[in-house]
Amino acid sequence: MRPGVIGIRDLEIFCVIGILQEERHRVQAVRVDVEVDCDISRSVASDDAADTLDYATLAAEVTAFLQEKQFGLLERAAHELCDDILRRHPIVRTVRVELRKPGAIAGPAVPYVRLERERFALDQER
Repeated sequence: MRPGVIGIRDLEIFCVIGILQEERHRVQAVRVDVEVDCDISRSVASDDAADTLDYATLAAEVTAFLQEKQFGLLERAAHELCDDILRRHPIVRTVRVELRKPGAIAGPAVPYVRLERERFALDQER
């Protein structure tokens, strides 16, 4: 096994997320970072995208997931997103997600939630 990390930084997604009444009826930008730990042995040997987790596919799945659902809290969105990635991709052992919500508080500060989930934990919950 050859462990590796595949990731995406600063994926901008427009979705409904928030607990305030005005947030429940409009889309707003969320910035997403995703990192997955996986075995990259096959793709290293083959140099074939079919043997790895394609980051374009991952970006499309993350975008669709957050746009199709509506969450109140970043924490819940991050948790469910991690679980969705683990369920879709058996190659993934661990997933780390950071969701940032620019403009949610006054000034230049950006609130965020970072979450890490392991396949083992997901399997234990089943």
